[in-house]
Amino acid sequence: MHLLHAFFVFILLSFTRGAVLPVRSITAAQLVADINVVTKESSTLQGIISTVSASMTATMFQTVLTETSEGFQDILNGIDSCTTAMGGTAAFDDTDAVTIGTALKQNLAAQELLLTTLISQESVFAKFGTTAPIAAALSSVQGNLRTFVQVLINLIPTQAADVQAGLLALEAVLTRAIGVY
Repeated sequence: MHLLHAFFVFILLSFTRGAVLPVRSITAAQLVADINVVTKESSTLQGIISTVSASMTATMFQTVLTETSEGFQDILNGIDSCTTAMGGTAAFDDTDAVTIGTALKQNLAAQELLLTTLISQESVFAKFGTTAPIAAALSSVQGNLRTFVQVLINLIPTQAADVQAGLLALEAVLTRAIGVY
């Protein structure tokens, strides 16, 4: 009887130590939707920044600056939300990884367009003395994006090379934008 009891304890301990399967905290569809939200926020912010012009009044510029600040905060919140949601999630299969990778590529393209637009508008932001807050926001985005991508690479290992290549390209534009501001 003691042997049977010891056997059951052994089996129970085996299942509670390392034999537990990883839990999926977020589905591929949810992650793609979250990435798409950040893509939309980046595109919206790019549209706002593209309206900046040297002929704007200080009042008009202040409105755009407020919208720009809110836009960067939305992007940061979106990236953080995605990163948090991925915690505890097991790696996705290749089909899901490709779908997620495609959404990420679209996101990186939207962010690159945002940064290129921002770089082209630097003289206007400088005219109004607001380059330092833009540089700070860009540095925050850079840090959050790096964390996000590192977590994501673990979830879509079959797409890791493409994700890293996309991040390197975006990092180059992001570093340039930070340097300009």
